[in-house]
Amino acid sequence: MYMGIRKLKHALSSRKILSGARKLLGREANGLSLDFTDKSIKILDTTTPSNNIESSGSADSAGNLAGPGSKLTYASPSPKMTLGPSGTYRYWAHNYVYPSEDFSTSWSLVGNFLAFGAGSTVNATTAPDGTTTADLLVVDSTAATATYVNRTVTITGEVTLSVYAKPSGYTKIAFVAGGLGYGFDLTSTGSTSAVTGFSNTGLTVSIYFDSGTGWYLCQMVVPSTSSVTSWRIYALDSFSATTASGNDVDGIYLWGAHGYKSPADTTYLKTTDATRYDLPYEWDTSNVLQGIRVEPAATNGLPYSASIAIGTGWSTTASAMSYTLNAATSPSGLTNATLLYQASGSIGDTYDFSDTSYTAASTVTASCYFKAAGKDYAYIQVNGSNGGTLTASFVTIDLTTGTVGTVTALANGGLPSASATSSDVGNGWYRLSLTGGLGTSNTSAALYIGGCDAQNSRNGTASGTDGVYVWCPQAESGTVATSPILTYGATATRAEDNISLALSSTPIPNMTSASDEMTLMAEYISQNLSATGYILQIDSGGSTNRIAYIQNASRTPSLFTSTTDAGGQTASAVGTQHTDGATVRFAIRAAEDDYAVSYSDSTQDTDTTADVMGAALTTVYIGRGTDAAGLVLRKVLILPRGLTDGDLETVADTGELP
Repeated sequence: MYMGIRKLKHALSSRKILSGARKLLGREANGLSLDFTDKSIKILDTTTPSNNIESSGSADSAGNLAGPGSKLTYASPSPKMTLGPSGTYRYWAHNYVYPSEDFSTSWSLVGNFLAFGAGSTVNATTAPDGTTTADLLVVDSTAATATYVNRTVTITGEVTLSVYAKPSGYTKIAFVAGGLGYGFDLTSTGSTSAVTGFSNTGLTVSIYFDSGTGWYLCQMVVPSTSSVTSWRIYALDSFSATTASGNDVDGIYLWGAHGYKSPADTTYLKTTDATRYDLPYEWDTSNVLQGIRVEPAATNGLPYSASIAIGTGWSTTASAMSYTLNAATSPSGLTNATLLYQASGSIGDTYDFSDTSYTAASTVTASCYFKAAGKDYAYIQVNGSNGGTLTASFVTIDLTTGTVGTVTALANGGLPSASATSSDVGNGWYRLSLTGGLGTSNTSAALYIGGCDAQNSRNGTASGTDGVYVWCPQAESGTVATSPILTYGATATRAEDNISLALSSTPIPNMTSASDEMTLMAEYISQNLSATGYILQIDSGGSTNRIAYIQNASRTPSLFTSTTDAGGQTASAVGTQHTDGATVRFAIRAAEDDYAVSYSDSTQDTDTTADVMGAALTTVYIGRGTDAAGLVLRKVLILPRGLTDGDLETVADTGELP
């Protein structure tokens, strides 16, 4: 009986759960499937088996990207905050430090470390991941001097630096970055120590020992008040000095250098010649993975969004206005939310502000995360000025329900075409956004934020420290508040998400032959956009030969197809306006004189004028064409055959092949 139960448990535990990408591809012999809701990819190519892949996750034990990130090209991104699985915003896995496992390249040996090939050794021993990739840095026998390996790296904000270290005669090391330093003792289970000569104000340090491998993971968190431009790893004779002198034999093993902005997914990513990033996955407030958030570039024009201190980029017209930094846990999960309050008197206009500059008559979106702290209402006000007639509008939010008040004009009719939205990001926090034009000729926007006593009014009565918590105010061009961009004394730009895949790494045809055909399906979450967003595009390197499915700013889709062998194109409106926040699927059959589109409501558009391409298609763009989509992309399926009308509708309706 016991053995029977044991065998049953073993059978159940060893049963392989199919990935979303595998289920999406079904019984097809050839095709590409991506399921960003479980981080999986599958490519089947019977003609070129070397293209085949099935992978899930973010990274393997060696720090190599896994899942969709292992095959897709994520070109020139920057660290990006999205809502993570714990219900807080964080940067997705990235590593600024490169190379992370070869200290003989781009790293500088200073002081008494022997040169590689003349005492120090590349790939000298087994690394924590089981590969022979850990380097040995040996200290020579000359007079004691500062001895360290240095890597130039610039990271703003709160920064975490870590490396695996193992003694080879030397048992003491130290990190120095941002003018701060701390020591690590590589004996017993490991310990940390201040080092004479190194300032350590605000540092957080830790050390973890793996008794199975003998490796120590040393980690130092540098506060955002410091500026990290390089990272030094010292060998030390003791913690009472910053020097070392050896015997030409003893040294330290190092492996897996990792530097990233905090808070972040701490998954280690191996680097060689560039910073490396995982894809921008996003969860909802119920901790369910939604997909990847693909966005255009955006700039936060407020230089001090991470620290809202009156007198440091912010000011106030309320005489008793006050603030407390690091007063509560913010949507990032860190204790870095600011409390804004007025201790006495009538509040009147309770606000702080910062000016930013834009192109004349721009449309601007201002946003801020708020949470009640004695006051149940908060507001945002935007003034347009500098070049034209002053315009101004404000809007409030009820922090008990998330209900947005009426956008109210304050000066000269208010901001042109003003509107407001809010989103619940969990734990009592709401993001309030106010969008509007600055007005003819105006090039500056002033952002005002604060707490108040009632909906549709900025006023209130001071009562001790009652106020509102605030985090990451943001001012950006366009009609949509994009993912949060923290700033530390200067404006900051988040790069466009440019994600693609070479068509040659799939079985999909290049569509230059009359016999070529394909089926494309994508699932995404529709939302308002600042501009046209390209959900899925396959092109030849430009905009004249392509198959592209787009959604305009008001959530209405269109299809671009080729019209002649010479490479002309046509744009066809397909479907109707989608509901904001709705999950939408579309399926396209592409073949000469036989294009068709189905989408989630089962209606179908057929185009018989489209022709073959004037040039071979080369690249699949995921969530991008001419512009990034600005929304969450969930799934992609591409087949090297055209589905029938009925099957096309089935895929669009259900997200599954019949």
